[in-house]
Amino acid sequence: FRISSKQNQQNGVHSNKNSIKKPVALLWHGLMDSSYTWIYPGKKSLAYELCDKGFDVWLGNNRGTKYSVKHSFLKRSEDDMWRFSYDEFVKYDLPNSIDYILSETNSSNLSFIGHSQGTTQMFGLLSCNPEYGTKLCSFTGLGPAASVQHCRGFLKQLASIHLDQFFWWLQFRKQFMPAPESFLRQSLSLKK
Repeated sequence: FRISSKQNQQNGVHSNKNSIKKPVALLWHGLMDSSYTWIYPGKKSLAYELCDKGFDVWLGNNRGTKYSVKHSFLKRSEDDMWRFSYDEFVKYDLPNSIDYILSETNSSNLSFIGHSQGTTQMFGLLSCNPEYGTKLCSFTGLGPAASVQHCRGFLKQLASIHLDQFFWWLQFRKQFMPAPESFLRQSLSLKK
């Protein structure tokens, strides 16, 4: 997702390759989350604050989240749709997202802000493809997940299995996460 800045919206200008060049920021979510985390609770969220400060803000989503379940030829109901692991996030998804954003914005680098698993994915990408370091002007890791040594219970079990097994176990074949609003209400026991 891309968030348009207030200035562009007010002037009726849509960002494209011919627009005034702005610094680019890519925000990536953590485990069992989605890009929604960066726009909640609205105007005071990090994504909107960066936008108001003049950044061209992009929000990434991992495979299987509510916002990332389309495939060019597989259907959500097919098992092959859900046969992926952390390795594909690092090898394909994150670098392809970065390259796409840099191409769309005609920029040579961007600022990356990751949370938890998003941070770990960037560490993985930089260790496997160090040349991606030249495509970053900054890398901010919020709550980097590097070890589950001290986790207990469900989180430790979750970390010890592959994502495809996790999806099968939970029988999520249509999407990894429910709609954010219903998930938040359920998680926080709030009523609409």
